[in-house]
Amino acid sequence: MNLPSRLFAVAVVICAGAASALAQQSIIDADRLAIEYAVRHPQFQNNGAGRQRGIIASSVPAGTIVNVTIPKAQTGTNYNEPIVIQEPWDLNAGGNRPLMVVWNGYGNSPSSFYTAGVSGLDEEANCRSWLTVAMFAVDDQAMGCVSPIPAQTNVEAVIDYMIAHYPIDQDRIYMVGWSMGAGASASFAARHLDPNEPMIAALALDAGTFDLINAYNSEVTAFKNVAHLIFGGPPSNPSFTFNYARSETQWYDFGTNSVLEASSQLRNLRHVPIHHVYSTDDTVLYLPAQNSLFTNFLTAKGATITTTTVSGQVPPHSWNIMDPVAALDFLQSKTVNRTPASFEITADRSARYYWANVTQRATGQFSTFNVATNAVANSLTLSGVANVSAMTLAPPAATMDLDAPFSVSLTTTDVGATTLAIEGVPVQPTYVLNGTSLLGGWTWVGGTLTLPLTATGTTSLVVRFDDFDGVMTGPSTLAINNNLHLTLTGTTPNQPYFFMLGTSEGVLPLTLIDPTDDRNILVGFNPFPIMLPAAFGGSPTATFDLFIPNNATLVGSRLFCQFVTYPGSSHVIDVVSNRLDVTLTAGP
Repeated sequence: MNLPSRLFAVAVVICAGAASALAQQSIIDADRLAIEYAVRHPQFQNNGAGRQRGIIASSVPAGTIVNVTIPKAQTGTNYNEPIVIQEPWDLNAGGNRPLMVVWNGYGNSPSSFYTAGVSGLDEEANCRSWLTVAMFAVDDQAMGCVSPIPAQTNVEAVIDYMIAHYPIDQDRIYMVGWSMGAGASASFAARHLDPNEPMIAALALDAGTFDLINAYNSEVTAFKNVAHLIFGGPPSNPSFTFNYARSETQWYDFGTNSVLEASSQLRNLRHVPIHHVYSTDDTVLYLPAQNSLFTNFLTAKGATITTTTVSGQVPPHSWNIMDPVAALDFLQSKTVNRTPASFEITADRSARYYWANVTQRATGQFSTFNVATNAVANSLTLSGVANVSAMTLAPPAATMDLDAPFSVSLTTTDVGATTLAIEGVPVQPTYVLNGTSLLGGWTWVGGTLTLPLTATGTTSLVVRFDDFDGVMTGPSTLAINNNLHLTLTGTTPNQPYFFMLGTSEGVLPLTLIDPTDDRNILVGFNPFPIMLPAAFGGSPTATFDLFIPNNATLVGSRLFCQFVTYPGSSHVIDVVSNRLDVTLTAGP
């Protein structure tokens, strides 16, 4: 016994017997009776209406069942994790194998999954030479809890154990679940999207309990008593609401018959293919609505989900309604997607989701953000950002060219500023535009560009890598009452140039004089700068001296200097120099 909830075992059975007489059957009773029915009537397994007789009918030897307990020192929690492994018949033949991770129904042990007549999924996996592991996830009534009971942490340890001890194809880790286990499987996949860690490549879900708050409100007292032990108390108590919400995938708003996206991790599953089955006449009456909402929401998001509804199956709430051949056929062709070009996330913690690493502004609540790239426009768009203080992105090379000019847009409802870091920028940008102004405060260190973004509303930036063919050198600081001495180096002897010196920075698009030239002059024109025409001599080098008077009001001022040459062969302007910034200081 792992949890105090085991103390409720007798009460659960007694209450379940009473519940079976009710119009709505409890998930406690339904899950228990389904397993008992399958054990009593194995002849009906895989013999349902039109069920295929695929690989499961082959005569390969049975797999080998291995029982292991992962100690709590290895799970990293206060709970040991008993698991039941099925090694496929040909494991000794070598080669990496897909891994099928099994999450059973409420109150059903891992070993019951392998009982003849329960599902057929284990036999089908063995015939396909897959490894299979079924687990308690701390307790067979823990409902995929994240906290305070660390059920999902123990599942992380199970997958790590399998990878450490067996030849696992880490691009083909699949998770299958029934009832409580289907909801827990969906939640686990939605919360584990770090490409540097094991991810779930695809799901096979049978009659899932996807909304634990709805389940709690619909269930019998025995279920609620167990939920109090698992989650700390009822979901109506604000101290415990988040424990339920972060352990489920969807928060169902019955008033609008919709999913509340800001509180639902369901949208995280857009890139996780799902084989989904449920009974429209499920005796757990709240499950058909949950399952219908689940598939409708993901279908609208463009997810890869195939949903099969059945009716008239006996029992209607069981592993048996899932065709093992169809389920594993679906899973077999799927490999994990670690780098989608766009994704939507509801995050229950600071963590990495695909190529976005997010830091929450406030813990104990959800953060949201949507990420989209456009390879043609070379753009990155962040929208729906809430409760995020910092985000680090590493866009895949196929989605953006980070050494060419690219745009970044972020829309947030946060009241505090968000810091955005973009990894993989190979060269230092020359400047960053914020609308028609230059963005200050950005840094580029070791290939990471960090951009400070303002709070609330939309910030639109353009990161530029302009070629400054001309070079201007001079001091970065200068005491007043001295000559500002500058050296200008162009590319062509005897070529005319304009020298510009201003007291403000700015952006003057050269498209104003040449529609084909997307470069910018970075000396502000308000107030109007000094503009001096001149020409290089026999060498494309010149010097310029400007006396700075002994005026104390100038201390702290900044001067911005730049030059351009003309005419060019492909544009009106030929060379554009770097901009030199000079800060005036007090004299000695």
